[in-house]
Formats: sequence, C-alpha cells, structure tokens
Amino acid sequence: MFIRDVIRDREPYSLRASASVLEAAEFMAERKIGAVCVLDEEGKLIGVFSERDLRNRVVVPGMIRRRCGLAR
Repeated sequence: MFIRDVIRDREPYSLRASASVLEAAEFMAERKIGAVCVLDEEGKLIGVFSERDLRNRVVVPGMIRRRCGLAR
C-alpha cells in the first residue's frame, strides 16, 4: 500500500520511520495536525504516529518518574 492510496485530496503529511519522536511531535505541532503517516525508505506507508501514541508511549511513562505539575 502506498500513501497515495489513502490520501488523495491533498499533499499527505508524512515522515520517514527514521525520524525521531521529537521530530514527529514538532512536525505535527507546526502544522496543527493530530497524526502523521510513517513511511519506509521506499515511500511505502507502514503506519501512523498520532498524538495518542505520543501521550501513551512517550509522555505518560516519563511523567510517572518526574511528577511535573501543569503550571510548569
């Protein structure tokens, strides 16, 4: 499956699988989007990285150790 098979009406938002989580978060924030397509080196769609992935797989595990307040 290729990304053009999923998104046809605009330029798709995508990053290579080699991008870091921080790069993906910054990319989504700059564009005010909630998810980005993940492509392999051949440009094939291999997944989607979303705000939910960021929260559940990156932020929450880190916050358990740091106990940061919202005012910071």
